[in-house]
Amino acid sequence: MAPIWNAAGELEEELGGPGKVVQLGDLDLSKFFGGGGPGNGEEGEEEVTYEEAACTSFSAEKVFVGHSPEHGAKFDGNSMLLHLEGLKYVFVGEEVFSFTAKSPITKFLSPVGNNDVPYPWAVDEEGSRYLFTMSVILASKLFENSDLLALMEEWRKE
Repeated sequence: MAPIWNAAGELEEELGGPGKVVQLGDLDLSKFFGGGGPGNGEEGEEEVTYEEAACTSFSAEKVFVGHSPEHGAKFDGNSMLLHLEGLKYVFVGEEVFSFTAKSPITKFLSPVGNNDVPYPWAVDEEGSRYLFTMSVILASKLFENSDLLALMEEWRKE
């Protein structure tokens, strides 16, 4: 099994830097990320290129595929959460990093906002919420008397 990293920087260093392709068993993530990047070399932007071959691999017990309920299948897979073993997970999205959950994760969503930006989050068995774009874990007691989906919908309307 591949080592578990405690910080995104450690994982990036192990992968050989940004833009490396990650192989998940038979699942080649380069198919999801494409062969190029946001920069096209024009107007001072540096063109982004990606490796052709995988530089590391993971064996996952379970793969959570990010879904955006309001956008349907078009946005499925905008991010992923890999359950490696026990409480060890790897998030694959705008960044790739590993972490140890407080308890087993049971739900993973990745709703896409107004500018086609995903806002992935997960819930564990104890009700803690993991906000991946902010690297924050919110305690379950904050949500004892609320419905997170309803709160998110209200927040989006503002």
